[in-house]
Amino acid sequence: MSNIVVGIGQTSSGITVGSGSTLSVTSGGVVSSAFVTSNGRLTAVAGGSAVGTVVDSGGLITVSSGGVTSGTRADYWYGSETVSSGGVAVGTVIGSTGAQTILSGGVASGTVISSGGAEYVSSGGVASGTVVSSGGAQYIGGVYYSAGGLSVGTVISSGGVEYVYSRNTASNTVLRGGALMVSSGGYISGIDFSGGGILELGGLTGAASYVVSA
Repeated sequence: MSNIVVGIGQTSSGITVGSGSTLSVTSGGVVSSAFVTSNGRLTAVAGGSAVGTVVDSGGLITVSSGGVTSGTRADYWYGSETVSSGGVAVGTVIGSTGAQTILSGGVASGTVISSGGAEYVSSGGVASGTVVSSGGAQYIGGVYYSAGGLSVGTVISSGGVEYVYSRNTASNTVLRGGALMVSSGGYISGIDFSGGGILELGGLTGAASYVVSA
């Protein structure tokens, strides 16, 4: 195991982080094209940025407190990204068995969820401009059934699903053949049905289900 720090004025490219090791990016440091695997961890904080990271096999990338990630790919055997207070993730791609979790104060923009991938938005977390492809899923409030999660402008393609749990909000969702499932107490506004799909209201077990035609 090792702990590598990339800080002010420093850059690192193509490094592999695995076997319980940690790569920390902070204070103006930049890491590009890192590979995080086998329970390795990459953290981006305090002005540090990570670009084009690939995370798989139990690897984890975390971003918080002024850190930024861009173009992360999280997939294959439970690679994951966690965005917490003050962190920003842009353009993450979530593949098979991969996950992105957005905690209070974290923001994710432009995430693409592919087949078998999932995005979880917890209390105080915000997901903006997410695209849910066939076989992908977005869960608003699906972390410990928390309240106060928000999605804005999610696009749900055919075969994709967005779940909105009680006391959570989905705003300006666009249905393009996918499904929007709203639990009792969940809130939705500004939904665009022009692409057709399924809207289920009042529960996640088939209650008040509507097929919306384009």
